[in-house]
Amino acid sequence: MSKLLNWFENDELFFKECRQGQKWQEYVGRYLEKQGVEVDIAELSFRDNPNVADYSDDEAGRWAVARKKMETARKEYVNTKDITILPDRVVEVKSRNLRFTSPKDFPFKTVIIDTVSGYNQKDPKPRLYVSVSRETGAMIATNGWASKNWQKEKKFDRVRKIWEINYECPIEYWKPIDYYLPSIKKYQNEQ
Repeated sequence: MSKLLNWFENDELFFKECRQGQKWQEYVGRYLEKQGVEVDIAELSFRDNPNVADYSDDEAGRWAVARKKMETARKEYVNTKDITILPDRVVEVKSRNLRFTSPKDFPFKTVIIDTVSGYNQKDPKPRLYVSVSRETGAMIATNGWASKNWQKEKKFDRVRKIWEINYECPIEYWKPIDYYLPSIKKYQNEQ
């Protein structure tokens, strides 16, 4: 597939990114479970299709070419919840191709929360945002209620080859994920 193919038409890249996201959602979800948190990890699937997380890149490419209405799959994907801390607190997971072990050595002054358009479509809004290093597996998190500290930034997405306006949160509002475990457990114990 041409690298010039528009992101909104590039179904193969869409599924590849979905599978990558699913891998890291499961990573965070399993970690939370090991810490005694009850979670529901969203399964990556689309109508009329089995779990695409199990597809190889080649299978996903063939399926994408055969699929006639990819718009349907994309619309269904828009408001999926990465992880739900039971019974109803949503966690958004973003994996980053960056090396970091904590907020102290994060390589930038801000962390991407989500695209503005993606965030605006989410209902309910996530209560916790987790950024995972694909290189180290380290997880940092920020409270979704801290949105007053966010800023909008226009950046070029090198994977999707498009300009996007993102919400970003200054690194000083991020903590190692374990910082949030006591409040998560307290929430679950009160339910």
